[in-house]
Amino acid sequence: MSSIARRRILQGLGLASAGFLGRDLLKSPAFALPVDPNKNPLLVVATFPGGWDQMLALDPRDLSKTTIDSAAQPSYDLCVPTDPEVQKFLVETKGSGVLQPVGSKLSFGPGIGRMAQHWQDLCLIRSLDMGTLTHEVGRRFLLTGKFPRGLEASGSALGTWWAAQGGDSSPIPNLVVGGESYNEGLDIFASGLRINAAKDLLTVLTAQGAALPPATESAITDYLMKKGCGDDLLNGDGLVDDYLASRNKSLLLASGKLGVPFQFTATPSAEIQKLYDAFHINSKILQLELAGPRGQVMLAGQALAQGISQAVSINVSDSIDHHDDDWELRHARDLREGFNALADLIDFLKATPDKAGVALWSRTTLLVCSDFARTPKVNARGGRDHHLASSCLLAGKGIKGDTVIGATDSGLGMQGLDPLTGQVDPNQNAARPPDVHATLLHAAGLGYSHISNQMPRLITAALA
Repeated sequence: MSSIARRRILQGLGLASAGFLGRDLLKSPAFALPVDPNKNPLLVVATFPGGWDQMLALDPRDLSKTTIDSAAQPSYDLCVPTDPEVQKFLVETKGSGVLQPVGSKLSFGPGIGRMAQHWQDLCLIRSLDMGTLTHEVGRRFLLTGKFPRGLEASGSALGTWWAAQGGDSSPIPNLVVGGESYNEGLDIFASGLRINAAKDLLTVLTAQGAALPPATESAITDYLMKKGCGDDLLNGDGLVDDYLASRNKSLLLASGKLGVPFQFTATPSAEIQKLYDAFHINSKILQLELAGPRGQVMLAGQALAQGISQAVSINVSDSIDHHDDDWELRHARDLREGFNALADLIDFLKATPDKAGVALWSRTTLLVCSDFARTPKVNARGGRDHHLASSCLLAGKGIKGDTVIGATDSGLGMQGLDPLTGQVDPNQNAARPPDVHATLLHAAGLGYSHISNQMPRLITAALA
C-alpha cells in the first residue's frame, strides 16, 4: 500500500480523523474511575445496518396462529423457497417459527442461528423507541445515545466513551471497522481508528520500508518527541502534549511489532488456522470471508484477544434495507450469518484467557443493534418498510442473562417500560437508546453522565 494510503488510515488516530472533527480545544474531562489496564472492561458493538425484521430474530410471532387479519404477519413461509434453513427451522418448531430453548424465558425467530445456544448469556430489549425512520438518524442515535442534530451526530460514540474512561492502555483503544465514529471533547487516543477491512489493520500494524539502524531510529524518535520553546507556548491547554502522545502511538503502530496475529493468509500459521477454525473461516475463499460477517467478527475477537483494542465496532452484514423481494431472498439468511458469527465470538472469548488467566468474556460487553425495525406486514413488493419499534441484544459483563425486557404489542407497536421490573407499563415511556447506553456503561462500572441531557433511565432489570 502506498505511504499516502497508510497515512490516511493512521489519521484515524490524530487531528485529521473524521471522528475528531467535533472535538473542542479544551482538555477532556477527568474521570473518577481509574481502571487497571489488565482489567479494563471491553466492548463490542455489532450492527446490522439497514433496519432488521424483528420477527425473524429477537421478537418473533407464531406463524401457525397468524391469519389474514393478524396485525403482525411473520410470513416466514415466504422465505422457504430460497432458504432451506428457514424450512428446517419451521419443521423443528412444529410450524410456529418460534424457538424457545428448553428452560429459557427467551424466544427467537428463524434468523437467530447458533446465537440461540447462548440464551443463558443474552438479554433482549424489545419495544426500543428509535424515534426515527431515517437510517442516518437511527444509526447515529444508537452510536452516541444522543438524538442527532438533523442528520449530524450529537456527542461521542459509545466506543469512544468506553475507551476514554478505560484510559490509553492499548495500541488502538477504539477500533471501528466499516462504520462511523465520533469524538466530541474527549482525548485524541479515544477517537475511533476507522478501517474498512482486516488488510487495513495489518497495514497500520506492519513496518513499512527498510529498518533503520537502532541508533538512527532512536535519534529520530528523540528529535520528534522533543518539545521546544514554541511548543511550550502553545501548550496552555495541553494540545501539544496531545499531539506528541498521538505521534508516539503512531510510532508504536508503525514499528511492525503488532501485526503478526493479523496476518490472515490462505496458507496461515498454526495459530491463525486455529483462529480460522474458531470462526468457521474457509481459507479457500479467504477474501470473501474477511469481507463478510465471519471475518469482521474474527477481527474483533482477535483485536480484543491480542490486547490491541478496548472497544471494537463492526458491521455484521451488508445493508439489510430490504423493501422488495430481497427480503424473501436474503433477510433471514443475512441475520443468521451475522448471529452465527457473534455466537462464535462468544465461544472464542469464553475460551480465550487474558493475562491474568481469566476468560476475556468476563470483561466483555456486547451490544447488537440495527437502525430501526421493519413493518409487521409484507408490502406489495414482497418486502418490509421502516418501523419505529425496534429491539437490541445485550450480553456479557454486568448483564443479566436469559432476560427479556419490555414487549411490543400484537402489531409490533411500542409499549411503555418499567425499568425496575422490565415489564410493560403503559404509564411510562418505551426504552430508548440513551437508556441502553446508560445500562451498558453502568454494567461495566463506567459512568454515563455525558448523556444526562437525554434523561436516560437505568434499566436495572437488565443488570446482573
